[in-house]
Amino acid sequence: MDPQSTESIDSKPSSDQRKIIIFLVLGFFAGLLVALLAFALFMLANQNNKMDIVDDQKDEVATEEETDSKEDDEDKIEDEEEVLEPTSTAQPSVAKLKLFVLKSPESSDDFDAVFTVQRTTTRADVATFIIEQYITGLTPEEQAQGYYIPGANLNLLGSSNCGGKDFTIKVSSGVGTLKFCKQMMGIGGIMDQQLVQILKKSLEQFSTINKAVILDSNDNCLFDMSDLNLCKD
Repeated sequence: MDPQSTESIDSKPSSDQRKIIIFLVLGFFAGLLVALLAFALFMLANQNNKMDIVDDQKDEVATEEETDSKEDDEDKIEDEEEVLEPTSTAQPSVAKLKLFVLKSPESSDDFDAVFTVQRTTTRADVATFIIEQYITGLTPEEQAQGYYIPGANLNLLGSSNCGGKDFTIKVSSGVGTLKFCKQMMGIGGIMDQQLVQILKKSLEQFSTINKAVILDSNDNCLFDMSDLNLCKD
């Protein structure tokens, strides 16, 4: 046999050698795959850690903003409280008002004989206040001097048709309208007309009222027996 041919046959890997080579190759690729998986898991874990850090930072920022917002709200409340504090210790102004009344014996002989007694108040609703005085009545001292209101005071009966009020007052274009919300009982005759007269004069003392209109609970002129409602003209 040719020696060269024998050397060529001996140089070919045997079956065992091929198995070893295949095993080594497979082992290499398996190791590479494991390494790649490990790297992927490492990167994923690192990404999750970064996301957790970002979330923590966001929570910290949100907490700081909430704290700042609460502090701003507290400062705002303090500022509002400062605004609400009284800036002046001045006493409220006192209004001196005239309560028009009748007097005995003068008003019995003269329809136009009307007199005044003084009332004072710190209330802003001065027109309402002065009409309330006709419901309250005069003081014993005033009565002792001969002053009186027809019927002693306003005689209101029944339930109110104005949400529980005794009367309402509305002012528009210089006209002040006093409406009684309950039934008004008159005395009759000239004294009813004198009562209307002193009510009107008490309202017309205010600069915003040039003309006073007095109505009963049915929106008719008080004690107008003609049913013509001439007081509204």
